[in-house]
Amino acid sequence: MIKNEDIWDGESDLHGGQNEGGETEMVKTCEEEIHRWLKHVKRRYIDVPARRCEQLAMVGLRRGRARMKKYQGEGLSETNSLPSQGFKTSVHSLQWCLKQIGEMWNATSKKVITREEWEKKLNDVKIRKEDMNKLVMNFLVTEGYVEAAEKFRKESGTDPDIDLATITDRMAVKKAVQAGNVEDAIEKVNDLNPEILDTNPQLFFHLQQQRLIELIRNGKIEEALEFAQEELAPRGEENQSFLEELEKTVALLAFEDVSNCPVGELLDVSQRLKTASEVNAAILTSQSHEKDPKLPSLLKMLIWAQNQLGEKAVFPRINDLSTAKLEDPPV
Repeated sequence: MIKNEDIWDGESDLHGGQNEGGETEMVKTCEEEIHRWLKHVKRRYIDVPARRCEQLAMVGLRRGRARMKKYQGEGLSETNSLPSQGFKTSVHSLQWCLKQIGEMWNATSKKVITREEWEKKLNDVKIRKEDMNKLVMNFLVTEGYVEAAEKFRKESGTDPDIDLATITDRMAVKKAVQAGNVEDAIEKVNDLNPEILDTNPQLFFHLQQQRLIELIRNGKIEEALEFAQEELAPRGEENQSFLEELEKTVALLAFEDVSNCPVGELLDVSQRLKTASEVNAAILTSQSHEKDPKLPSLLKMLIWAQNQLGEKAVFPRINDLSTAKLEDPPV
């Protein structure tokens, strides 16, 4: 049997989602329609005459024979509770729908910040020129732009935090890897600091892997197989990840047309750049310097912050980082 408190509990729960400042007109209209529907459901379950098959199912009886028999394992008290349970389920479904409507309404009511207000907030933030100069110098030094770093030091008076002479040696290693001269790059790294490769087995393996790739690129198949067996296979036995990378590299030998090879990207210039960047980062770390420049990290942080704020407010954004131009949000 349906009790009044079941109905009113469901309706009071619907009102529980109201804001303290009062309901919006849209939510009021939705609740009125929902209440009208609830009254219809109440009448359907209580007042509307049921068909004979429904009545028999309600009391747990079979039809079609002179002697009526209860369903096994079912009683009158259990079946009588079905309409009430169905009604409560409907109420819960409507509560969920109303909650979704409220969330959609809140999503469209974001705070709007005009361009004038936003530019005023930006102008209120004071950044020292010295900090900006250090940020630029950090980028030039980390990426290895020696001449640019030297000119910027003279013009701005900003001293780099490492000796610019070491940048030349580091860039020589990087250029050797980018040109495919891996053996020359390994020698230069050992001249700079022998401990770099001794203490970084992953870097040494990747340099040897790049050397194998260059042999395959130049068509030296027999030499590549011999090199892989003697230099890389023993390291693959000690490290599972090394073995998987070695198997991918050797797979290049199985394809005459590398464009059809699933690991053909190993022969792209991007693979050389990836290895060169890894060597560059290792040298910087050995010199107690950050391996990555700070400027790209700040730009990534800017994008993240804009996305986070965009969930709460509408404001002018920087969409093109190359120009840093503020763009008004779409109306």
